[in-house]
Amino acid sequence: MASVETQTRDEEYERLFRANPTLHALLKGDVVELRERTAALKSAQAASVGANPQSANAANTDPVEIRDDTATANGAAPVPVRLYSPKDVNDELFPVFVIFHGGGWVVGDFLSEDRLARKAVIDCRFLVVNADYRLAPEHLFPAAHDDGVTVLRWIVSNADTLKIDRTKIVVYGNSAGANIAAAALQTYSADAPPVPIAGQILRIPALSHPSTFPTRWPNESMTLYADAPILGADDMRRFYDIYGGERQLDKRLSPLVTFAEHPVELPPAVIQVAGMDPLRDDGLAYAAALREAGVKVKCTVYPGVPHGFTTFVTLAAAKRAEEELLTELKALVA
Repeated sequence: MASVETQTRDEEYERLFRANPTLHALLKGDVVELRERTAALKSAQAASVGANPQSANAANTDPVEIRDDTATANGAAPVPVRLYSPKDVNDELFPVFVIFHGGGWVVGDFLSEDRLARKAVIDCRFLVVNADYRLAPEHLFPAAHDDGVTVLRWIVSNADTLKIDRTKIVVYGNSAGANIAAAALQTYSADAPPVPIAGQILRIPALSHPSTFPTRWPNESMTLYADAPILGADDMRRFYDIYGGERQLDKRLSPLVTFAEHPVELPPAVIQVAGMDPLRDDGLAYAAALREAGVKVKCTVYPGVPHGFTTFVTLAAAKRAEEELLTELKALVA
């Protein structure tokens, strides 16, 4: 894997951070502060695009049907899930888009990826399973990982009830959610599953604890972008500490390490990497590891943008990433 040179910051994001200096510290502070800050940001963003996520099905004109359910499997802890599907249902079996939101394993909920869930239904005609996995510090590792595995097993086991094509399941995660998606997919795939997963989409993924990052691949981004906006290197270490606790070096919390040492058969992958992100090299290294194992990979680096850049949905790089993700989502089940 070739090293990626340092980059010039994206001008749109530079202007955004100059106008809103508090965004630099979006993921700093204690858990209570983080939850309050991210909730306020989500509400402000929803208002700015004319959406009201608190009343998702309020308008009769809404083309998306939403209902809540609970995923259970093999006696594991139940996981709340939100199902999004087209209202104009015929006798069709839907492909499935499984969502694990980001937030450092400590913040986030159904609304974190509500926009993307709706886009997947409206633009791609998927059934979406949006997972509300357990958060730290209330629930330490491996709670979120186990919830991810439970959701995958539940979807496959309930294909008839959900009216889905279980050969067309795509797993997605953002940041810490990408960690859950990748690790849960490895666990699921290693366990002789009845049906393989069709694809995986990992956006700005956290895939290795800094202390266990495999030396065979460069890990320069944690130093180059240690003080980057939104997420710095110390912030990421703190999230590993909060969620992982005494088990933060467990290899299941570092799916890059797990796969490098014990590769399993995995589906094609789409990886989206922020160019000025301490986690940049997590995504690049995982892409390299997957390719070495014969997995088809499309890895895109969005230059000059920080971690969490897709949060700002009106900016050009975020729009491009969303459009490309939806295009790749359809391609994975074509």
